[in-house]
Parts: sequence; C-alpha cells; structure tokens
Amino acid sequence: MIKFRVLGWMMVFALLVTTVACGGSSTADQETASALTQAQATELAENAMQGFASGDYAVWSRDWSQTMKNGINEAAFLAYRQEVSNVMGAYQSIESVTMAPSTTQGYVRWVVVANFENGQMEFAFSFHQDGKLVEGIFPRQLG
Repeated sequence: MIKFRVLGWMMVFALLVTTVACGGSSTADQETASALTQAQATELAENAMQGFASGDYAVWSRDWSQTMKNGINEAAFLAYRQEVSNVMGAYQSIESVTMAPSTTQGYVRWVVVANFENGQMEFAFSFHQDGKLVEGIFPRQLG
C-alpha cells in the first residue's frame, strides 16, 4: 500500500510538470541544450537532495520556479518525503547527473540518479532550455 502512495505522490509531481509545460509540442529530433552547465546542474542536484535528506523544504525548493513553489507546498513535500523514506530508507548519495531531452519542445531534463538505503530513485528535473529554475520534477523508483 505504501508503494502505491509513493506512486501517487510521483503522479502529483508529474501532473504539475504537465500543467506547467503543456504549451510545448513533442519532438524526437529536438536538440538537447541547457542554460545550466554540468557543474551547475550537479550543484543544484546536490543541494536539492540535501534538502530532501534533511526535510528542509527551503533547501529542496531553492531553485524552483514560483509556479513550482505555488504548486507544491512544504506540507506536500514533507508527506512525499515521508512516503519515499518509508519505502526507500534514508537518502545516501547521488550516483549520477545527466542531461536528457524532454518530450516537450523547449525544455530539457537533468536526470539525477540517487542512492537510498533500499535502492535507487531517479529525479528528472525539468527546465526551460534557456532557464535555470526547476519547472517540474519527475521522480521514479528504479529497479
């Protein structure tokens, strides 16, 4: 039952991104480009995951757009974090941070693979290609 709650919270994050980025069209030939460098994306990911680990909403959401902050408040974050912790255990470290194309034109994703006590999760942070603020998060349990 807990696994289903985690999936429910993941869907909340995914739905937020869909509403934020609904104006774009899908494209398979989209060139992947980002205003963030690898170092900047890694720093952003490390900061966010430290906020996730400590339950500090301000740190977790530091690099979010105002739309994201309006859509996911501290109470929702803490509830989601608890659900993940119940299933995955404590956050351990970041395995990798890689850039990936988005299915929405004009957006790019920085995909963070994070190690937890009980496995790995992927957090795909979505950005406008020319932006440096998180416009959406697509989390999913790996394996």
